[in-house]
Amino acid sequence: MGEEARAQGNQERWIEWAERLQALAQEGLRGGSAPWDQERYRAASKIAGETRSEPGPDTWTVVEVRGAIFEGDRILLVRERGDGRWTLPGGKADAWKTFAEAVEREIREETGYQARATKLLAVCDRARQGHLPPHPLAIYTLFFLSEINGGEAAASDETEGVGFSPEEELPPLSLGRVTPRQIARLFEHARHPEWPADFAGIGAGLLLAAKDRDHVLAEQEPEDRQADHGAHGEIEQPQDGENDGRPAGPLHAAP
Repeated sequence: MGEEARAQGNQERWIEWAERLQALAQEGLRGGSAPWDQERYRAASKIAGETRSEPGPDTWTVVEVRGAIFEGDRILLVRERGDGRWTLPGGKADAWKTFAEAVEREIREETGYQARATKLLAVCDRARQGHLPPHPLAIYTLFFLSEINGGEAAASDETEGVGFSPEEELPPLSLGRVTPRQIARLFEHARHPEWPADFAGIGAGLLLAAKDRDHVLAEQEPEDRQADHGAHGEIEQPQDGENDGRPAGPLHAAP
C-alpha cells in the first residue's frame, strides 16, 4: 500500500472515530442523565463536530530528525525561509523509512550535501526543552552525528542559506526547531565521541526552566532581524570546492 493510500485510510478512520463519538454523545443527551453529565455530552458532541470538519493528524506523536555535522570547531546550520533564522538541517521523519535514511534525506534536501548518519547523539522531548512557541503534539527529536561525503552547499525551497558557525558565534536560532543549549550539548558530544546517546530530554542540564526563557529570547531577538553579521558573528559560506568530502577536524567523532 502506498503512502497516499495509507493517509486516506487514516483520514477515514479519523472520521469514523468522530462519528462514533458523536453517536455516543447524542445517546447520552437523549438519556435524560444528570445536568452535569448533559454538559459533558454537549461538549463531546461539539468536539466530534469540530473533529469531522478538520483533517485528522497522522498521529498525536511526531518524530523529527536533525543532523549535526561538524567541521573543525564549527557546526553546519541552515537558514529557514519561514522565519529567517538558523537551525540544524532536519524535519519530520517519514513513515516507512529508517531514521538514518530520514536524516540523510533532510540534509541532502536542505543543504545540498550528501551525508551519512553515523551515530545517534540524543533523543529530545520537545515539551521539556523550552522551544517557542509551544506545540500541541508530542514531538520527539533525534539528533544524529553525520558526515558529509559529497555534494555542495545549495539553498532549497525551505532554506535560503547554508553555512558553518562557531559555537561562540551562533546566529539567531529558530527556537521552534533548535535551542542554544541543544547545540552546546551536541558540541560536547563531538568533543567526547565515547559518550553514549542522551535520553530523557538531552540531559537534565539542558532542560530550559521558565525563568531562562526571557534570557534566551533576548539573546535570539536581533534588531531588525539581523542577517549573518553583527553580534552573532558571521556564518561562513563554503567556497567552491570546499567541504565536498568528509569533514575533518578535532570535533569530528570517528565512526
